[in-house]
Amino acid sequence: MIETEEVKPTGFTLFEILVAVMIFGIIMLTIFSSFRSFIKSSYFIKDKIAASEVIASISNVVVRDFISLRISLPPEYSKKLSSNSTSSTSGDFKNSTSVNGTSDSTSDSISPSSLFDNSDDKDKFRFFGDETTIEGELFSRVRFASLAHVAFGIRTTPNELSISESKSSKTESKQSAGVARILYYVRPNDEDGFDLCRSDTLNQFDDTEGTSCDPIICQNITKFKLTYMDIKGDEHTEWDSESDEFEYSTPVSVRVEIEFKVMDSVHKFLTQISMPLFRTTLKNYK
Repeated sequence: MIETEEVKPTGFTLFEILVAVMIFGIIMLTIFSSFRSFIKSSYFIKDKIAASEVIASISNVVVRDFISLRISLPPEYSKKLSSNSTSSTSGDFKNSTSVNGTSDSTSDSISPSSLFDNSDDKDKFRFFGDETTIEGELFSRVRFASLAHVAFGIRTTPNELSISESKSSKTESKQSAGVARILYYVRPNDEDGFDLCRSDTLNQFDDTEGTSCDPIICQNITKFKLTYMDIKGDEHTEWDSESDEFEYSTPVSVRVEIEFKVMDSVHKFLTQISMPLFRTTLKNYK
């Protein structure tokens, strides 16, 4: 009798193939979802890094300027307070009115070349800030004297000089230092947005102007608001150290609020800067 060996079928059944395809699909879907999450996270991290760099840059410049404020103090500075005199802010930021929610200035009417009244009877170290409307948006602007002059290509403070720098570099740095007139203002850019600019003029108070070449501190801003605090703790959106309204005093602190866009995301910068030097009302010196 001849015995025959039973041949078993080889390969996969249709059901096994379908199960394998389903498992493979689940694995690929998981991998793809993880990859998309990774890409989104990388964009988010990149956005945060870019915003952090901008905030650090703003903080370094703005805080340094304000804490290096230079003002005139009695007896060097003296004004006769008169109840009959009025606060004079017109002419300091020409072609714009004092903003109480009704001003209407455009970028064309507030050309940087006509921002200040440099009258001889005004304090060179005058602190002046107000608000202006540019293309329908309300922004702050401010002018003050500061020791934080920035000389391009030259380090300007002894603390920034390294031991390895030569004596000639130190001499050149000292020559570039001095009291500068700092101006912060907003101007439109070519992308239908606004840029925050900083004008820095050293020892040329009679010729101080903002120009189209002024460095941009922050691009694509949506908000630039300065709030000034007096010695009583009251808040003001405008300030003039040459006016009877403020009794010829300077702010005790300044709150800086800036909002800007980076990669289509809006980021906020907020800080309160206490002035290391300020002038109280002149009657306190009598």
